[in-house]
Amino acid sequence: MQNREQDDPICLDDISLLDEDCGLGTSDGDKTYESAQVINNSLEGVVPNVGMWFQSAKEIKSFYKQHAVKCGFGVQTRISKKDDDNQLCYLKLVCSREGKYVSQIPPELKTHPAQTRQCLACLTAKQTLDINNEAGVHLNKTFRSLVGHMGGFDNLQFLERDARNYIGQQRRVFSKEGDKHALMQHFSRMRELNNSFYYEIDTDPENRIINVFWEDARSRAALVDFGDVISFDTTYLTNKYDMPFAPFIGVNHHGHSILLGCGLLLEDTSTFTWLFQCWLRCMGNRAPDGIITDQCKAMKNAIAIVFSNTRHRWCLWHIMKKVPEKLGGLTTYKTIKHALKQLVYECTSTINFELGWEQFISNFDLHHNEWLSTLYEEISRWVPCYLKSQFWAGMSTTQRTEGMNAFFDGFINSTTTLK
Repeated sequence: MQNREQDDPICLDDISLLDEDCGLGTSDGDKTYESAQVINNSLEGVVPNVGMWFQSAKEIKSFYKQHAVKCGFGVQTRISKKDDDNQLCYLKLVCSREGKYVSQIPPELKTHPAQTRQCLACLTAKQTLDINNEAGVHLNKTFRSLVGHMGGFDNLQFLERDARNYIGQQRRVFSKEGDKHALMQHFSRMRELNNSFYYEIDTDPENRIINVFWEDARSRAALVDFGDVISFDTTYLTNKYDMPFAPFIGVNHHGHSILLGCGLLLEDTSTFTWLFQCWLRCMGNRAPDGIITDQCKAMKNAIAIVFSNTRHRWCLWHIMKKVPEKLGGLTTYKTIKHALKQLVYECTSTINFELGWEQFISNFDLHHNEWLSTLYEEISRWVPCYLKSQFWAGMSTTQRTEGMNAFFDGFINSTTTLK
């Protein structure tokens, strides 16, 4: 073949699938192509290289997408050209992240300053953020007004991210006296109606409420008989203060879900520790035999501190839900998914599971998959055959909690206040 420039139209038979941005090699327009390699119907395992021939654009795309899935990147068409007869004569496939992003935001409004200077209006900025937040003004609009007022971003000492964190921190406390008073008044009234009503409130150094736990008399009575296994989940609802609603759910002798306590809290180890200690005191220092949660590390740490003798189980549904996200990019994903489900749900003994796991990892060459390796380290928390010797009240997931959440939908939402 004769030499030709890379930008000149070339026929499909001479196309090079080398992608400069994905590290698959480079293409030199002055380089003479070697004799073409004929590709048969089986393209699996073949690595793109100079001189490959294809019969159609469809075959090219299919081959390169298959290679991209194996290597873990997406594919997009960067350039395509057609000749005078409207036939495709040039095609360039590249990584989906190829190219350089050019921001449309004016330089004076960018959220990453070239240098920082001493801010002369920090207090004024905080007051503006607080006032606009109370008025419901979007944070990005408030931040842009501050930038304009100060004459450019370089005159501000903080980023938009810092402003967002500040507002989030303010929302996580009951800063409005009306809401704080309404909460205290309601709890006092409930205690007057029934002395068995239990509540605890956590405050910050400025005496503002940051965490709350409460349990009524009916739930405390149910704890005596049905508090041996509980489901705990914080994914239901985040209120106007960015504080998740955290219910404790159990199962009664009819198989019905029952509420065993509620909390409004932040999501870190110290907060979960405080909440679990409140629940333990309410229960007369009798820890549950088992607790089911998601894979939250903060929950795991707090349970180890407060419920040291309690068996901690992870929600199996949440784990299996992540399979498409973690393994979906693999070439043999469907086969892997079927084999994993069969292994998890059908193994009846720990010995068979461990042997099956080793075979599963080896068959699909998944030794370096970090997600699977992490799961294997904690198999006693989620694999059914490791947990079947203990009573779990028929629960293997936190969906009992999610079912109870449907009850609250008719009364509260993310904009509900405490008044």
